[in-house]
Amino acid sequence: MLSFAPIGVGNPIVSLFPTPLATLTLTKFSNRANFLKRSSISSANYQSHKISQAHYDSLRVLEWDKLCDSVASFARTSLGREATKAQLWYLNQTYEESLRLLDETNAAVEMRKHGACSLDFSGLNVVLVQSAIQHARRSSPLDGNEALAVAALLQYAEVLQSNLKVAIKEDPDWYTRFMPLSPVIMGFVINRSLIKQIQQVIEEDGSVKDSASPTLKRLRNQVRTLEESLIRDDCETPSLEVSNVDGRWCIKSSASELTSFKGLLLPSSSGIGTIVEPLSAIPLNDELQWTRALVSEAEAEVLLTLTEKMQMDLDNIEQISNSIIQLDVVNARATYGLAFGGTCPNLFLPGGLGSFTSDTYLSGNKHPQQSDPSKNEWCVVSAEGLSSSTTSPA
Repeated sequence: MLSFAPIGVGNPIVSLFPTPLATLTLTKFSNRANFLKRSSISSANYQSHKISQAHYDSLRVLEWDKLCDSVASFARTSLGREATKAQLWYLNQTYEESLRLLDETNAAVEMRKHGACSLDFSGLNVVLVQSAIQHARRSSPLDGNEALAVAALLQYAEVLQSNLKVAIKEDPDWYTRFMPLSPVIMGFVINRSLIKQIQQVIEEDGSVKDSASPTLKRLRNQVRTLEESLIRDDCETPSLEVSNVDGRWCIKSSASELTSFKGLLLPSSSGIGTIVEPLSAIPLNDELQWTRALVSEAEAEVLLTLTEKMQMDLDNIEQISNSIIQLDVVNARATYGLAFGGTCPNLFLPGGLGSFTSDTYLSGNKHPQQSDPSKNEWCVVSAEGLSSSTTSPA
């Protein structure tokens, strides 16, 4: 019988030779945003590749891919889901790394129990944040929606950090219970002035506000005046329909209607009648097109100002973004484990070195004669201690 305890164990790379009464515990977690760089198999090491291939084959038999998809579904951001799937397939976890992953997952569970420090990132669009970071690095103007995504990220990080500070102020023990996530959250550097500036110049739909700059406000007023003038002139022919074609105001009439004004005949699809740009409207349409181009330039200046403001704090923003993705992965593991009744396993190194839980590892209470755990085989045992399974050498 195979049972999974996804609340927090290390590498799922195990030898699949359980005893008849054994309960085999398999799960795999990681926590770093650069997991993709670490997951490739070196072709120069044939033996390592051979072992890894055997593990992949075994995991496919166990339908590990379905379990990965299930765990990833608990992540609340798209990049968090991708990161969760990729890290679950990373097969070279060491003993110490697995203990650290246990600590992270247990910390996320404690945060869920506390209630105030929510790791639900449903409202964040980290894809737009990453796009904004790339634009800022190239000194290209941000998109309005990208700017809003950055502001939302910083606001959420600030609320999360504030809630953690309140929890620690009420009871300092929470800092330890939330380790190793506490220092990550406490290390957020929030640029409040950037949040304020984005809110001042960007509408909720991502467009630039009229009040973002005096020049932009003046040009948009000119556009509205020109459009009103064109529509008013066209309304002098009430029997005909006013139409906007590629930003130019024109008159559209059916094939049976005869027009009594001069203008430019524009190409139109078959069956929709005739589209004519009146001669009197041509100068106004030209001015309208020119003014709209100036509006676009003014909007770009506003967005470029935001970009320059963001560049001043770009490293901190990128760090927060990466940390949010990592926290999303950790929270996915914790949420999955709680949803399916997972238990925290004990990990130990064979050879009489004893077993270690995450608390033991953190306290530094290790056997004084213990050899480097990253160079030994290690075991995963179920929480009930019914059985164990041995991992491959690190």
